[in-house]
Amino acid sequence: MMTATRMRVILTTCGTGECRQWGGGYNGSSEFACKPIPVAQAARMKTPCRSLGVLRIGSVCRSLSQERPGLRVRWPKHYGVQVMRAKWSIFGAALMAASLLVGCQSQDGRATSNDVDRVAVDVEGRQPDPWWDPTRPDRRARAIREPAPAEPAPIVSDGRGSVSAAYPTGDPRTSAILVEKFFPLTVNAGAPFDYEIRVTNLTSLDLDNVQVWDNVPNNFRLESSDPNADSTSGNNLMWMLGSMGPREIKTIHVRGSAPAEGTITACAKVAYDTSLCNEITVVQPALSLAVEMTPEVTICQPITIKYTVCNKGSGPATNVVVNKTLPDGLTVNGSREVRFTVDRLAAGECRDFAVQAQAGKTGTFSVDGTATAEPGLSSQAAAVETVVRQPALTIALECPGRILAGQSVPEVPITLTVENTGDTVSANTVIEAPVPAGASFIRASDNGVNAGGTVRWEIGSLAVGAKRTVSFSVQPGERGTVNATGRVVGECANAATAQCSTEVLGIPAVLLEVIDVEDPVRVGTTVVYRITVTNQGSARDTNIRVAATLEDEAEYVSASGQHTTSGNTITFASVPVLNAKEQVTFEVVVRAVKAGDVRFAVQLNTDELGRPVQETEATNFYE
Repeated sequence: MMTATRMRVILTTCGTGECRQWGGGYNGSSEFACKPIPVAQAARMKTPCRSLGVLRIGSVCRSLSQERPGLRVRWPKHYGVQVMRAKWSIFGAALMAASLLVGCQSQDGRATSNDVDRVAVDVEGRQPDPWWDPTRPDRRARAIREPAPAEPAPIVSDGRGSVSAAYPTGDPRTSAILVEKFFPLTVNAGAPFDYEIRVTNLTSLDLDNVQVWDNVPNNFRLESSDPNADSTSGNNLMWMLGSMGPREIKTIHVRGSAPAEGTITACAKVAYDTSLCNEITVVQPALSLAVEMTPEVTICQPITIKYTVCNKGSGPATNVVVNKTLPDGLTVNGSREVRFTVDRLAAGECRDFAVQAQAGKTGTFSVDGTATAEPGLSSQAAAVETVVRQPALTIALECPGRILAGQSVPEVPITLTVENTGDTVSANTVIEAPVPAGASFIRASDNGVNAGGTVRWEIGSLAVGAKRTVSFSVQPGERGTVNATGRVVGECANAATAQCSTEVLGIPAVLLEVIDVEDPVRVGTTVVYRITVTNQGSARDTNIRVAATLEDEAEYVSASGQHTTSGNTITFASVPVLNAKEQVTFEVVVRAVKAGDVRFAVQLNTDELGRPVQETEATNFYE
């Protein structure tokens, strides 16, 4: 029966910024010391196990598992009972050391148990550990058995071992990647053997740039690997596994040999990049604006202006504004400003806006528009044009300048001519002419109708440049001026008016009469001469002037009305107007002073006569 070997348990922990080493006796000695050591020193340990959850026993690394609370060590089976007991005692010492570690680190305030990221347990004996002596296979513990490889491998071993570590927490439930190594426990010097490194992505995400290193000792010669090692620099074998999908497993198969007997300590490490990916949909709204407008209207018709703003992009456009200042001559509700707003315009959505504009003048008008929106969008609509047309009507009246009326007044003809000088048809064209005041309607051409004292012609459409002539006749009620007016209107055309006048003139016909009241006249007595001026014509006479001349046989005594005398001439004050059929009378009283055949001469003139009228009355003076 074998006796238990006295051993020490050394627990090395590395946390944030430093490492601590714990050591104590076994087999009855339970003192432990808390001794800080530099990280660099811990890294130079004879057989460092740099991965969290790795237990080093002598010169061999064994993995720890934290699948349940506490540590569970995968130990090789041993045939010695006392050694088995020693195994569990060693494990207990490790757990005790770990517990003390928590208290020690917490007391000095440098770190807590949460700061421990690497644990190595050294089990050292005063004598060479018979467990790991390759010359004593009959005393080695049995490792966890793996199924034999499909192809025979030249390995001398009575079993296979494995180690594993989960990164970065040591707990596969909270770690990203798991590295496992499967290897023979014993091999023959110079004989090739195989081992595997299995890498598992524990997450539901992709791991990128996965790299595995295996630090092998000088007593190892690499023969091959699958996949091939990307680097074999020094004692480091490195494989670049690239990206690993969720839960993906990749295995590295390594074949090598040990040229000399001893111990092969190979420590693997892994590096990877984690990617936290999210998906952002990138959209780009695209604003477009188009404008449509009635291409041609008359000035009395509204102009429809329609704006269509669209979002032809892939994202929404917000705070959309369409605006336009209309050109001079176009207004909407009295304003030239046009503005529309849309709070949100979804991708692919269009909105229409229409206004009714009114033209204040004819011509060609160009209209465009601008749309803006967030974020930083704008669109300029291509300009469209509309032509505003209007019929333009003119009217001209013709009538005689004057007519002479004798005993009766003749009718007065009046002619009306209208023309469309605009650029579009005048529809529903109407000519109207009131009957002149004091005149009577006689007749009208072209079906003109006198209704209510107005003669009316409905001539319908009047094409551009077309003319139309109508006429009517009236009978003046008296001599004088006949004033005629005419008016033409059409659809969307401004009314036009015109007028003409006819002077109805009478014929001057003045009658001058001179008589002596008695004849013969005895010398020394007086006699009365009566002068009568009568307008027998149809026109009035104006500025009637009468003068009488006496011979030497007669002497002036008196005269009627206003008058003046100069020698033998008596001049009466002029009469301003003598209308047709009117008369005016003047009287002169003279004394016969000498017998004889005496003449009384009278001269009459008016503005209408142009030359004087003379009349003489003979009187016999006797003694």
